[in-house]
This record gives sequence, structure tokens and C-alpha cells, in this order.
Amino acid sequence: MSSMIHPVLKNGVGAFVPQCRRIVFHYCERSGSSRGMIEYLKNDLFKFAKEHPHVEVIVNPRPSKHPVIRGLYLNGKDKVVCVRNMQPTGIAEKVSLLKNSAGNKMKHYKKPVISTTESVRGICESRINRAKQLLKWFIEKKSGWNAGHEYALMILGQVAVWHMDFTHDTVLLSHAIDELYTMGKFSSYSTTIFKEILSHSDMDADDGTITRLILLYTRSDVVPSIPDHEFTDALYASRRFYFDCVYIHNKNNEVQGTIKPQHVYDRLTEMEDPNGHGYFFEMTRALRKFVIAMAELLASPSMRGTQDTINFQMMPPPSTEIERDPSPNPNQQQLSQQLLMPSTPAPSQSTPQQPKRTETPGKYLGQERSHEKQGLSPFNVTGSSQTSFPEEGSGSRGSVSPLTEPAPE
Repeated sequence: MSSMIHPVLKNGVGAFVPQCRRIVFHYCERSGSSRGMIEYLKNDLFKFAKEHPHVEVIVNPRPSKHPVIRGLYLNGKDKVVCVRNMQPTGIAEKVSLLKNSAGNKMKHYKKPVISTTESVRGICESRINRAKQLLKWFIEKKSGWNAGHEYALMILGQVAVWHMDFTHDTVLLSHAIDELYTMGKFSSYSTTIFKEILSHSDMDADDGTITRLILLYTRSDVVPSIPDHEFTDALYASRRFYFDCVYIHNKNNEVQGTIKPQHVYDRLTEMEDPNGHGYFFEMTRALRKFVIAMAELLASPSMRGTQDTINFQMMPPPSTEIERDPSPNPNQQQLSQQLLMPSTPAPSQSTPQQPKRTETPGKYLGQERSHEKQGLSPFNVTGSSQTSFPEEGSGSRGSVSPLTEPAPE
């Protein structure tokens, strides 16, 4: 059988739930092939039942039949193993195999490319897989700087659902992120995420922490509803809440209907803090832009500058040697003379009004504005996903479109 391999849904998050609920032993009292089974039932079965009280054990004689072991599981499936002419030690191994199984058939990759059309680039990465990798990378980096950061996870369906409460346990967070999956296509989204954050965070506590919401939104043609200003005003008024957004969307010509990614992005920017402290990014399928956006979000929102005034550039590695021409450069000499001359004050000029975030002068969706990538972004864990992350400082929490991150500054 060839298909993708999936873990048991939500198993291992919060508590491990064994999938095996019942094991039935069938044997024949007179058959020679059941001698090993009879010996196992006499000597080892009671020990197994005592060590695994959650597994129901049933012994059922069947005349003139070979011995078999049948495992029944929570998902309604069962698995049968024939143990004819096997020794008790071999039967014990088969029982352990059934106990630890989930009843699913063994699966394998039939080919290294899992797609409708073969690609020379290997296994195609989906948006959600890339988002999972970057979320775990984000948590690892932030926790490496300050282990006191706390994170929470939220999922966006038609409303926001609190998936995991604040915790600094990176292992538990990694398991929770692995359990995220696409939930299908939605025709609407009610912006209840601010209400959920306000109910799970104490914005009045004077403990020096901050809370940050990093929203990963991936719906190209679903405009979020206008959030309740009662909740957004309460969060922004605390001066300890920050809202960042990464919008991943399809290309404009790939979106059917009258609603385009620009309309979605315009609505997302309406949720921005009036003081303009949030970072907004938009992209299509460029993994490089997604990585750069998450890297820029590593900075503490209480210490970073506004997005329009910061130009992030990658410095060359220390091993890079730049060859310089020993001959004098006329342009450099002229610049040096200008710097030595006394400067005269320039007449005051009125600063031109900066364009709004939603405006893209001379360009449309998916383009870069000045030195920063701003605009649209889609991410769905079932159509759309969010997560929260924490910021610098002990006891901080963070959140990414459902990860909330408070960090004490």
C-alpha cells in the first residue's frame, strides 16, 4: 500500500492515549500448532494483563483452527497475526507489536515524489509543512536566548480556537505543532482571536511581560470580519500587546471571484496598532521571503524600530575577503573634501506624507515596498493557521497566529 504516513491525531499532546483496547487469543486445545500458544497462556498471559490494565484480554478456544491473535483499536480497525507453531517468546513479541500498533496498515513511499505531476525537485513541500518547520525554528531560537519565554497555539477555522495554552516546554510545543493539519476551505472567518487572547492573558498584571500575536494567514479569497473594537482597544491600550502578521496568498491570477488578496490584506491592516508598532509581511510561495520574515520577527517588539524605517541586510561572512584597489578613487577623494567643508543648514522642508501600508505605489500585490516586504500573507492550519510566540525577558509569552508571546522588557 502506498500513501502518505500520518500520526494518530493529537496523540501525545497533553497525555498519551494507547490505541489498542482489546487483544483476543484464539487457539485449539488439540492442535499441535497451538502448543506454543497454550504455553504462553499458562505462563505469560497473566503477567501481560497485569502490566497493561488498559488492554482488555479475551481467550477464545476455536476447535480445528490455527492459533491467531487479534488486536482491536480505538479507530474501529483490527489487526490479525497468525502464530501457528511459534514458541512463547515469539508470541510475546507479536503481542507487544499489536499492543503498540494503531491498527493501520503498513505504508511506504512508492516513489520519492508525492504529487499529481512528477517533479525533479523531489518531494514537494506544502505551505503548512514549511510553516511547521519555521514555527519550531522560531521557538528554538527564542528559547535559546531566554528559556523563560512562553508560547501558545491557536487555530483559525471559522472562529479562533485555543489549541495549546502558554508553556515554555519546547518538546510539548513541537509535538503540538506537528499535529497541525489542513482543515479544508472556509468561506468566512470571524475575527475572535483578540477576544481569545484577552481572556487567556492578564494584561493588567504588573510583571514586566509583554504579549505578542503573530498571525499566519493563508486564505487568498476570505476577508476576515472586522474585530470587536472593545477587545482590540483594550489590548492596545495596555501598551503591552503587539500584533504582527504574515500573509501568504496565491497569485492574483490564480484567485477566482471578485475578492482578491489585496482586499484581504487591506482588512488585515485595519487590525494594526494605531501607533504602528506591528510588522506586516506578504508573500506567495517564496520560501526565502517566509524565512526572512520569521527571522525579522525574532526581534523584541518593544525594542525594534518601526518597519518602514528599518532595512534588514545580511552581513557577509567573516571569512569573506574584499580585495581593495590601492590606487586612489576620485569619487572617494571628492566625498572626503565635502565632509571636511563646513556644512550650511539646509532650509527646512516639510516631510512628505508617508503612504499608507495598504498602498503599493506603482506596484501591485506581492511586490516589495521600499526596502521591506509588506502586504499579503496566507497560512491555514485548516485553511488558516495562527500561532503565538514570546519576547525577550524572563516569563515572556509569545503567540503566532495562535502563538502568543509575552516577554518582559
